[in-house]
Amino acid sequence: MAWLTFSSSLAGRRRSSDRVRLWRRLRRLGAVTGPTGVTVLPDRPETREAFAWLAQEVRRSGGEALVLHVRSFNGLQDRDLVRLFQEARRQDYRALERELRRLEAGLHSRSDDPARRRAAAARLARLRQRQREIRRIDFFPVTEGRRVEAHLARLERRLTRVTAPGEPRIPRRRPEAFRGRRWVTRPRPYVDRLACIWFIRRFIDPNARVRYADRPRRGEVAFDMEGGEFTHVGPLCTFEVMVRAFGLSDEALTAIGEIVHELDLQDRRFVRAELAGVDAVLRGWHAAGWSDRVLEACGVALFDGLYRSLSARTAARRRARTRRPGG
Repeated sequence: MAWLTFSSSLAGRRRSSDRVRLWRRLRRLGAVTGPTGVTVLPDRPETREAFAWLAQEVRRSGGEALVLHVRSFNGLQDRDLVRLFQEARRQDYRALERELRRLEAGLHSRSDDPARRRAAAARLARLRQRQREIRRIDFFPVTEGRRVEAHLARLERRLTRVTAPGEPRIPRRRPEAFRGRRWVTRPRPYVDRLACIWFIRRFIDPNARVRYADRPRRGEVAFDMEGGEFTHVGPLCTFEVMVRAFGLSDEALTAIGEIVHELDLQDRRFVRAELAGVDAVLRGWHAAGWSDRVLEACGVALFDGLYRSLSARTAARRRARTRRPGG
């Protein structure tokens, strides 16, 4: 195996605080300290880049830093270093597991309180983010990681849907009444509008044309805009309204509705593992300054892939249940 070592000396009056800051950075990178006091990471492209940036920061602050590529250490075998990394990650996962147990224990009392469940969902989202951070530096995976993943998934399923009181009734619409018509929505489509366009093309009219403007023309079907035929109603985003209006329902569509709802309204009503990824992709597209048409094409592809993935996952769970004895 190949390894990287990092050593540094800090200059300036605030050397103590700088050392603490550097130690925290190294810990977030997943580095461990070997028996000889040297800071080590496995030699991989992402760790080489991380150490290089850290060394550059130290030098900019007036200190010195050195990154070395090491094939072996005298008196220290690869398996000894691997054990150090694994033990560090076990401690991280165990601390996270304790947090999950405390969260779960709090759900047993008054778990039907929507406000309490929303607070728990927000806390669970933070713990999921922490799990992703640990998994990123779990260079030599330990079994504790799988246990934490299973525990998170179990709590996410429990908290996925928080029932809102008095949700509005959505009038039912017939898909055939909207085929061959032109649709219109605001420019710079984001998550709710992109999901709606995908839904229209997949379930209502595969040849639907969408115009981007601030006001609809006569005969156009406006959505996700003021006065539109389909728009936010009560606590529901436009995508949720449209799904209900056309009477379509399956587990994958429900999951996409929860993702769109949370990214659009950010009311902490739903917790989904896919939220961070979808949000990062959409933010990146908009930061790139893509045109409405490019955003539309990519958004349709994104939600189509997401729907297929979620549908396949649902089908796999159903097959697994039917194979269980007595299932």
